[in-house]
Amino acid sequence: CLYMSAKKYLLHKNDLPAGIELGGTVAINAECMGLNPWRDRLCLLQIFDGNANSPVHMVQFDPGSYDAPNVRKILSDKGILKIFYFARGD
Repeated sequence: CLYMSAKKYLLHKNDLPAGIELGGTVAINAECMGLNPWRDRLCLLQIFDGNANSPVHMVQFDPGSYDAPNVRKILSDKGILKIFYFARGD
């Protein structure tokens, strides 16, 4: 498990910090209020680059606060391989 090699966890509110560098591959897991993406809101994203010295970045979203430009930048970057735990829901 990629998350098991992390030494610490950092909690961020509504977005990642600007200028964060995660490398070429990231593991991403989303936590929602349920399994229906059209009904159940996103609560938390966990993002980890697999480096044992890097933290797991956890982004906690307030209801309706999904304007996260730094998260969007990573998700839209075609140069970063994204590995999802449950890709259909995430």
